[in-house]
Amino acid sequence: MHYNDGMKKQYFKRILVTLFSVLSITSCNSTSIEEERLYIKPLDHECGSTEIICFENKSLTEKYIYVTYNDNEYQHARKHLKEISQSFIGEKLDDVVVWSYDECGHYTKEETYYDAEVFSIKKISSDCAIALRFKNDDKYYGYYNFKANLDTLNDFYSKLDFINSYSFSYVFHTFKDKEGNEKIYRFDDFDDNIVFQTLFNDKELVNQWDGIGQLSASEYNQGRFVTFYTYSDVLGHNEQSLVHLTNRGYAIIFFHYHSYVFKIGQPKIDQFINYLYQNVNKTRVEFVYIACAE
Repeated sequence: MHYNDGMKKQYFKRILVTLFSVLSITSCNSTSIEEERLYIKPLDHECGSTEIICFENKSLTEKYIYVTYNDNEYQHARKHLKEISQSFIGEKLDDVVVWSYDECGHYTKEETYYDAEVFSIKKISSDCAIALRFKNDDKYYGYYNFKANLDTLNDFYSKLDFINSYSFSYVFHTFKDKEGNEKIYRFDDFDDNIVFQTLFNDKELVNQWDGIGQLSASEYNQGRFVTFYTYSDVLGHNEQSLVHLTNRGYAIIFFHYHSYVFKIGQPKIDQFINYLYQNVNKTRVEFVYIACAE
């Protein structure tokens, strides 16, 4: 961000001020509210840092983010990456050589190479995701095909084992009250099966986003007011906000930075929200801002 000479350079980052309201709508007990502040540091580059981590100081997964297999380019979940248990690993598919480059030095990028093995992930189409094991290492990591063919909701079930590979940690519901004030509630410990049975039971739905703009961004993205944080032990990634619902009846599912949009209908979304408020404990959340350190 650029500032005029007379302006003070300051960057603001969101933190959560979480007011715990352990409440069930079905309960008649009085509500107890507890306040907790969760400070989130801005990223280095957001505060002006341009430090480069040299190659020798990186782990194997930090060095080798991409791999080419079967003429497709795959990439792992970067900062959300986690190891996949061997119990989810299928057959060996191929031997590959991964490459990267060292950014340290005087304006040079020295390419480096490393041997690795590609494995299938049980019940997951290798056209969508594979597991990689580096030479002399016993760990497996998930790599995802950016151009995965997921044209229908049924593809998520048949190619990604949707109902078993996606796990939901918590969900945020954002709305405005009668006075126009924004309110955010977080819901934990809800039944994952309810998500699939209520929201994603019509497997014939077709993806309405082609990556170019067949469906305008404002049409489906405006009013994104329910956000799910999901993780996957099967695919190998930690919590990410990968599933969203809008107030226009759309569900947006992200797979490897690509969005897939399905018109599930507003009645289903309203039904799920009612389920949350009637059956799940909720937490009141507010957002405030802090600045980068001087």
